[in-house]
Amino acid sequence: MSRQFIESQGYRFYVAETTYDETSGEMCIEFLSLKKQPYPCVRIIVSKHPKDVIAELQVLTYYASCSIKEKMLENHEGTIVMVKTALAYMLSQFPHVTQVELQDETFIDIPTKPFITSRRLLLGQLGWYEEHLGAHPSAKTAKTLDYLRQPMTQVKLHAILETFEDAQDKRWWSAQNLKRVTDIFNPALFQRLLGTTWTISIKTIQNWNVLFEIELHGGGTSGMNDIEIQSRRLKNIIRKARIGYVNGHQV
Repeated sequence: MSRQFIESQGYRFYVAETTYDETSGEMCIEFLSLKKQPYPCVRIIVSKHPKDVIAELQVLTYYASCSIKEKMLENHEGTIVMVKTALAYMLSQFPHVTQVELQDETFIDIPTKPFITSRRLLLGQLGWYEEHLGAHPSAKTAKTLDYLRQPMTQVKLHAILETFEDAQDKRWWSAQNLKRVTDIFNPALFQRLLGTTWTISIKTIQNWNVLFEIELHGGGTSGMNDIEIQSRRLKNIIRKARIGYVNGHQV
């Protein structure tokens, strides 16, 4: 079976497409880290049936080795490039999709797993996907945001947060500490903030104008989005594909 790679903005991603649910026709698109074992960096679930127009961004995880090239993936900007590239690739393969749904459970990868978006929303800021990918809140999440972003709500919340000395440090925002804040202010908020839901429209993805190249291991390349591949670069890509190196290890 040929291996497929995507190059975008200096990064190189390994792409795997598998059947997720044969009965429903759902496919699984993954960008995988291959350094030790195939950890999923991005996972998108999409149906190949034209009438099923909603895809799901199921996983987005940062590893430096998500980019299997000399240029390792950068923690913030690189992650944004990776997920935008994955969604643009998904859309190129399944153009019937009109929107992508996701549940935002973004956390910092340390033992306490502090939540990023929950902290942002309590502070009246944009959610991570909202700011970086132009995601729109679902109807349920929108009601929570309307409440949190009211001026009086923010005044009360900031007064509560001032009583927690470490609350200014984003690493403080573990589930336990998040619950301490919401228990004082509004206990119902805790469950609402743990997994807010969002959608990304096809128009938003198209407006990113993501440029990427597809490379088949041992089988040349195909250009996407009108990228012109110079002959010297093409020969170099084919040479690397035939040698078959991933993260410095021959495969």
